Amino acid sequence: HATNTSTRNAGRRAAQDVLDACGIVVAELTTQCLPFLLIRALCGGRPTDVKRAFAMRDSLTVLDFDDEESIAMTKELLLRCSVSASFLRSNEGRKFLSHVMLVDVEMMKEVYACVKAQIPNASSAELGWYGDVMFRAWRTSSGADLLTLESWVFGDLLDCAVLTADVKVAAKALQVLDAALHKHKLASSGIGKAVDETLHRLYEPVVFGSATAANASVRLNACRVMVSSFPLRVLDDADADAQILQQQLHAMAKLMADGCPQVRAEACRGCARVLEKFWELLPARVVGVLVGRIADDLSADAASPLVRSAALEGLKVLLGQPLAHAVLGRAIGSVGVALGDASRGVRRACVDLVVAARQIRGMPDIVTEVQLLESLATDPDEHVRRKVGELLRTQLLRPDKLSDLLRRQPGAAVELLRGIGFDAARELLLDEVGEDVVVKVDETVEAWLRKDQPLAQPLSC
Repeated sequence: HATNTSTRNAGRRAAQDVLDACGIVVAELTTQCLPFLLIRALCGGRPTDVKRAFAMRDSLTVLDFDDEESIAMTKELLLRCSVSASFLRSNEGRKFLSHVMLVDVEMMKEVYACVKAQIPNASSAELGWYGDVMFRAWRTSSGADLLTLESWVFGDLLDCAVLTADVKVAAKALQVLDAALHKHKLASSGIGKAVDETLHRLYEPVVFGSATAANASVRLNACRVMVSSFPLRVLDDADADAQILQQQLHAMAKLMADGCPQVRAEACRGCARVLEKFWELLPARVVGVLVGRIADDLSADAASPLVRSAALEGLKVLLGQPLAHAVLGRAIGSVGVALGDASRGVRRACVDLVVAARQIRGMPDIVTEVQLLESLATDPDEHVRRKVGELLRTQLLRPDKLSDLLRRQPGAAVELLRGIGFDAARELLLDEVGEDVVVKVDETVEAWLRKDQPLAQPLSC
């Protein structure tokens, strides 16, 4: 029995010696093979090279990231991979980079520093790829890696998205957060719940305070983050969940009354997107108040045409929500005056809203035919005249209507005919009436076009 025991112990020691030797060999092979594969993937950029590097991802655990002298070259190559288009555009490449972020806490920080430096000049596709890498790393992380990722990476991105003075850079940081967290809020699996918990933990201390900051750029950025992450949830406490929802809606309403026109315009657009997406989840009383604020107050904002056009754009967005049609039908009747606004942007937004509303059955007319004819005859903007002409064409391009229009408002009639082409209009009329009537129409049009005055009188600015 003693002999058998000693034999087994000797066998275990021999097996351990073999495993140790294999570990040394694997480590040596990794330190030689991995840099070679990374260099090929970076220089060649072929998908097959990226896939080979991805196949070596588990070997990263045998590297000693504390030994700066031995790991320096490999670390530099990994950092270059973190911002390489060859890795970012490939699904396997993004999986590999997410694995790199979790190999070592300090490595995670250095990878994020490289990514952060690229954000100001990155394209929308690249920003989405960066966010996807971070999401993959977050989804599989735990312990110290998870805490570092949330506080160091997501926390810093949130600060960039809210506190950065450059609004464009802040918007790009927000795009990364959209891809990393916000777009996964509604995931059906447990991921959606985990995202909600993370957003509530990170965002509540920052967003609401920033929405009332003294700096207008910070308030603008906070508004964008609030809309993009809406709704923040407290999943385990119904009362706290209802309270934070009310807090978000109150903050949006307050931002729509902000003293800065840019903030009011952004809050108006954002509120419309929130209402369109979450209409059935919001209290009816609050919904009515917010829609009334957009349709009655902001669409007639005397201080800024930017706010007026944003309100009209927001109402057009709301038309995409069928549940909102009954409320909108009662609210948008007063916005038709915007068709005669001095600002071209407001007139364009108004005519686009009119076109969208005409396509919805049961929606009342926003503007009258008289307003449309006046705009067709006098508006200096070609986009507005073309859209108005399309609205009037079906109801006025008939012989009796056209003859009356030529007598009353020849300018509007000529613009209507110009919209479909004079030759095409002539052929259309020949099918309905005799050539004598068409000749009279031609004479009226030519007489108008020979006038010294321009066809479309410019509006005062």
